[in-house]
Amino acid sequence: MRLRKDVVTFAKAMEGTLKQHDDRPGWENETEEYLIDRLEGEFKELQEAAKLWRETDEPHIWDNREGIKHELVDIANFCMMAYCNIERFVKRHGLE
Repeated sequence: MRLRKDVVTFAKAMEGTLKQHDDRPGWENETEEYLIDRLEGEFKELQEAAKLWRETDEPHIWDNREGIKHELVDIANFCMMAYCNIERFVKRHGLE
């Protein structure tokens, strides 16, 4: 399967953020509940960043795109973590 250029670009951003936390034990043993709670927290951070942008007098000048991109990558990473943990659970218990 050939991955789309945008998928590869986004995956590289996700991996870059994950590498910054290589000193941590990982997500494989985290519960889905914990990961989804963290996902909800990241979504709130995205909403706050977007709200700041919208409330700026001149949103076309004020540029928080990097902050918004950061939150989007964090959200994607927590989605990936929860998804992969659920996949492992399904395979381990023969629920495929």
